[in-house]
Amino acid sequence: MIRVNLYKKGDFIIKYESLGHSDSAERGYDIICAGVSILDYSVANAIKYKLGIETKILIDDGKFILEFVNEDDAKRARDALLVYEVGIQNLVDEYPEFVSIEIKED
Repeated sequence: MIRVNLYKKGDFIIKYESLGHSDSAERGYDIICAGVSILDYSVANAIKYKLGIETKILIDDGKFILEFVNEDDAKRARDALLVYEVGIQNLVDEYPEFVSIEIKED
């Protein structure tokens, strides 16, 4: 199961993390894992290269964590983060046995 945690302060996501593996198919054929990974990397790259915002990122096997250095940057990246939240929620709706989402208020 891939567990996605969104950390919010007010209306803004200040950190997101995806943890674990979906194990819905063998490595290289797992479309659930690919979907989450595409969202993780695409949103992180849009924040960095299109918005010019630096973040803290940790990537390891079964782990992707993005955290903003300051709250103002999270506000500037709001639209990209909404895309992430909606995309993950779509995956949860379609594949609840493989992906979960939890929103944690700060």
